[in-house]
Amino acid sequence: MRESTLRELTYLSGLAILLLVIIHLVKLSVGGFTVNTSFSQVALSLKDPAYSVTLILLLAFILTHSSLGIRRTLLDSGKSNLTVKAALGILGVVFLIILVLGILTVW
Repeated sequence: MRESTLRELTYLSGLAILLLVIIHLVKLSVGGFTVNTSFSQVALSLKDPAYSVTLILLLAFILTHSSLGIRRTLLDSGKSNLTVKAALGILGVVFLIILVLGILTVW
């Protein structure tokens, strides 16, 4: 992919994160933060498929945004392309595991 396309993906994923965090915080703020973070209320909230999808999308966008940022940081620090690809391969596996665990937790 071209560098400009990757930069656009970074910006778009950042905006998506902002939007989804706002949705998440609005959902938490209705009824009070203390009430909405109790175990029973969290379990009840996760039964709503729309909210579960919102949380999964939030996690996916956070992982995408952070991997693009780590990639850019490695390239800017002068690491070779092979080192960057190896690091991103390992990071991709770790992020995939995190995403699967997040989906299993929410679903």
